[in-house]
Amino acid sequence: MEQGVFPLPVNYRCGKAIIDYVNDNPDIPVSNLKAGIDEDGEVKIGEDHDEVMRNLSESWRRNGNKTDMPTACLSRNNSSIIEAGLNFISNDIDFEIIGKDLSKELLKIIRGVIGKGQRDRRTSIPDFAGHLNDYLSDRVSWWSHRVAMADKLKELEEGIESIKHIIYNIEEYDNKTNRLRYYDKRTGKTIENTEDLINYIKSRFGGIDMESGSRREMEKIKELKKRDPNSFITLTTAHRSKGLEFDKVIILDINNFPSGMAKNPAEIRQEYNALYVATTRAKKVLEIPAPPPDEDKGKGLAGW
Repeated sequence: MEQGVFPLPVNYRCGKAIIDYVNDNPDIPVSNLKAGIDEDGEVKIGEDHDEVMRNLSESWRRNGNKTDMPTACLSRNNSSIIEAGLNFISNDIDFEIIGKDLSKELLKIIRGVIGKGQRDRRTSIPDFAGHLNDYLSDRVSWWSHRVAMADKLKELEEGIESIKHIIYNIEEYDNKTNRLRYYDKRTGKTIENTEDLINYIKSRFGGIDMESGSRREMEKIKELKKRDPNSFITLTTAHRSKGLEFDKVIILDINNFPSGMAKNPAEIRQEYNALYVATTRAKKVLEIPAPPPDEDKGKGLAGW
């Protein structure tokens, strides 16, 4: 049986403007939702993506390294979460990823590229970059004509794009040596090889799995609930945001609803159900910036 969204006729979370946006959006499968609270709410649509992220950073600094209200950035794709996390790292903004361990997907790709030997784990970053391109080219040539592998290829391309963006974020030109260097911008620690890169990704993009039920994840959830909700920004996907709520929600990649992997009407409908869930996580403010320009994607080492 197909799973769907069965909204209550009265919403006791969102402000009126947010409810109006949901009802008026022809893609969202809801048109008669009513606001159950006396809160006007605010919806901001189409603002420049980079400007929205800059405003978030400025607000963080202005409030003494805190948000002005509990805030979440939601996305359809993991790559948008990675990009937002890198932006926050660059601006020294604390964040928590809610959902499955994003690092596992990226580390699986890295290990597929470099192999499992101890020597392979210490491949230099520039050499790894070359291997990464070759790895993708090989998979494209093997899988591009196989319909059954289309989704897997798209996921691989998205993962490799995220890894490239991570490397771009940690690189800097060293004027003393006239070479690129790679380092953790938060700790200042040098990232010399793929083993260092693996440890960096584990520490930055591990995430908290609310659905795991394991003792380790339950402890992480317990510690998260103790924190001041203004002391970090939550990053998660639309699908993983169900059951959560925030004063402010920013939809990072509205252009990715529906996902390109949705092939039939039922799958497309599920994508818009996810958009409904994402937009109704906002209690006071819903921001849906314009998609980031294409030229911001795929940044990385020379030749990428």
